[in-house]
Amino acid sequence: MIVIEAENACHALEQLAKGIRVDAVITDFSMPGMNGIELAETLGGQYPLMLVSSDNLETEAAKVPAVTKFKQKPLSPVDLLDGVRNLFTRALENVTLTNPAPLVAYEQK
Repeated sequence: MIVIEAENACHALEQLAKGIRVDAVITDFSMPGMNGIELAETLGGQYPLMLVSSDNLETEAAKVPAVTKFKQKPLSPVDLLDGVRNLFTRALENVTLTNPAPLVAYEQK
């Protein structure tokens, strides 16, 4: 897994506009210029997105279809791993094999 860091939401959008490919987005709610929910809405569900905040925003985040998962800080390593697992499970739901290898079964004699 490669992590690409962005200073804020606008920087993240600039990187994505340049063609940087990502499988998922993890963002804080509180950022200068644009908050995490606004970023999620701008991305419009293109990527599985986990929103984190020290505030309890679970109800607000649930109203935003582009937010895949909400986690309240502080996050334990188990909480973070659970959120990342959820994002990648969602990302894999959108993967299609364009040229899958044939399945060959061998019978042992």
